Amino acid sequence: STSAAETGDVKAVPATAGATPAPAAGTSALPAPAPSTAEPAKTAAAPAAPAPAAATPPAAPSPPTRHRPGSRSGPLTVALDGTGDYAKLEEALVDARSGAVIRLSGGLHRLSRPLDISLPVKLQGDGRNTTVIVGDGEGYVMRFLGKGTFELHDLAVEHQGVRWARVVIVEQGTVDFRGIKVSGGVRDQAGKRGGEGLLLQGDVDGMVTASEFTGNQLHGIKLAGKARPSIEGCTCRANGKVGIAWFDDAGGVARGNSCSSNGQYGLAVVDKAAPRLIGNVCADNRRGGLFLESGKTSGVSDNRCDLFRGKK
Repeated sequence: STSAAETGDVKAVPATAGATPAPAAGTSALPAPAPSTAEPAKTAAAPAAPAPAAATPPAAPSPPTRHRPGSRSGPLTVALDGTGDYAKLEEALVDARSGAVIRLSGGLHRLSRPLDISLPVKLQGDGRNTTVIVGDGEGYVMRFLGKGTFELHDLAVEHQGVRWARVVIVEQGTVDFRGIKVSGGVRDQAGKRGGEGLLLQGDVDGMVTASEFTGNQLHGIKLAGKARPSIEGCTCRANGKVGIAWFDDAGGVARGNSCSSNGQYGLAVVDKAAPRLIGNVCADNRRGGLFLESGKTSGVSDNRCDLFRGKK
């Protein structure tokens, strides 16, 4: 937790009733001198006040917060009203060890900077419309870099502001995301970066279920590298380009998802990606429901999505 020395906060200590005040600094407690008949000396002029110190230039932006394993497995509680073990998520992660469960109360949990998590933990909220983790930094709100399972349950992760950012990034390991909402990804058009709600890249597996990805300027969910999770029962709507997009050698399965009102397609499969698409519904996407760059339909069944083939 943040110390008073780090924040600059200093608590005043109340004086004890009836105590004699201590002499001021630089003086001593001497008896009063005997009265004198001599003419009192003239009082010397007070010294001039010191010149004000030069203003300190603003500090450079802080790097992402990185957390290593602590000593507590939990459950640890983060409550904004001070009734929990911690008041901030970053503080709980300092003490958490692998496999810890961190429960977040309802309300807006604001991050001071982009958050890197390097150990498998579970973040449990009170509902995606109640518990919201918010960041406004550049690059991302939250990134998982470790091995093992990273769990997000019943909470929202949101990026606010104009800085380019993905919202949640997972670079390896296993995901277990249930009942979450991810929104606010900002695209840097000139730099061609950012804008995804959830980016799964590298060797990532696991499951994303019953979750919502909305209002991201690029894709609701992007899978790249060898990511191969199951995405089931999710809603991906009102994203700038695609609801769910697969690139590179990504795979896995998408089953029973609803993708609507996206700027290009509900679902898109490009490069060598080969997911199984089963029972998904696409509606009111600007260019079409399902984009298959290769034109191959193996593993695609029972979807209610208009098919758009890129190559034949």
